[in-house]
Order: sequence, then structure tokens, then C-alpha cells
Amino acid sequence: GKGPRIAEPDCDLEGAVNSVLVGFCLTQGQVCCASTRLYLHEDIYEEYMESLLDRVGKLKIGDPMNQETQFGALMNPQQLEKVERYVEEAKQDGAKVLVGGERVTEEPCDKGWFYRPTVMEVEDNKMACVQEEIFGPVLAVIRYRDLDDAIRMANDSPFGLGAAIWSNNPKTLFKAGRALDAGTVWMNTNVISTMEAPFGGNKNSGIGREYGAMGIREYLKVTTQILHPAAEFLK
Repeated sequence: GKGPRIAEPDCDLEGAVNSVLVGFCLTQGQVCCASTRLYLHEDIYEEYMESLLDRVGKLKIGDPMNQETQFGALMNPQQLEKVERYVEEAKQDGAKVLVGGERVTEEPCDKGWFYRPTVMEVEDNKMACVQEEIFGPVLAVIRYRDLDDAIRMANDSPFGLGAAIWSNNPKTLFKAGRALDAGTVWMNTNVISTMEAPFGGNKNSGIGREYGAMGIREYLKVTTQILHPAAEFLK
């Protein structure tokens, strides 16, 4: 996946910031439905980013076995190198790193594969850091002016696993819910799922659905039986 998250100007700012923080930092971004694209309305851009960058910068990085740790290590050195490569290429293509963008090597992080949670300001929706799944703690932020344009950019992706919209206007939420091309659309909430609700993706994300009644149907084999109406025993 390459989860988009849209924040409208009337959204609950604190809730929207908390949501995206978890959305791209949960298990260091190594989640298929991680929110790694943020489309942020220009009217709240400065205030939102000030809060987000402050929160990201205060995350306690360290030993995952320490209960005080809020942000741990990547899964292996290959993944660390992959994340690092994507960030460096994005910088060369014009992205601006606002926080993070480097390895963590101080103790106790000198014995693992740690990379600081990274927020990048991006202008081109076609950049690799926006279009390709990095599977790491990297958030690409794009400013927008019109909701239809934000939805267009959110859908301009080969993936369609999860998407999110934050707004206090029910009409805005349901408009986006219908228009976003994703298997799940979270409205004013975080990346969550329940056993009762089907989960799966559109486009190049996933195969079919799991959970709920629809998930059970994925395991059923459908047989069509057709009897010709002119069969002898029907006469």
C-alpha cells in the first residue's frame, strides 16, 4: 500500500496530527496500510506542520524491549538501506526534509537498524517517494487547495489498500469515502480494522477481502448448475 491521508481545514487539528503520527510511525512504518502520504490543505498547513514536526521530534527512539521506547528499529539492514536510499533520492529530486532523514547511531541504537522518523515536503505527486511503497517511517507531505484535487492525487497511485479523510463536515467525509479508491477509508479515525468489517485492497493492493461475511465468501467455491428446461423428466 501507499496510504493517503487528507486533512481538510475544518478538521480536528490535534486528532488529525495524532492520527498521522501513528499512521506512519506504527512499527516504524513497516505496515502495509501505513499512512505515508499526507495531503494537507493550505489553510491549516503551517499550524498543522508545526504541531506534527514537534511531535515527531520528541518521539523516544531506543530499545524496543524498553517500555519507555516509542520508536524502534527497522527489520534488517537491507530495509534500513532501502529507506535511506529513497530519502536521498527524494532530496535529489527536490523534496525538502523537515525532520529526520538520517540513521540513529547513538547508544542504545548503535546495535540495531534505526532510522529517524522522517517528514518530507514534496511538490510533485509523481515522485518515487510518493508513488512507491518504502515500508519505512517516511511521510511525504503535499499542500493542496481544493478537495477534488486532493482526492485526485490520492487516487493517482498503483495502490489502493487504505485511505483516510479528516473533516468535521459529514458531507465532506462521505464524498471522500465514495471517491477515494481504496479498500478501506478511515473517517476521522486511525488505521484500525475489526473482524466484522471486510479488509482488503483495490488495484495492486492485496488479493480479495478477509474478515466479515465477505471474507468468508473468499474461501467458498461457487458452482453453477443449469438444467435444460426441455429435460425428459420435466415433461
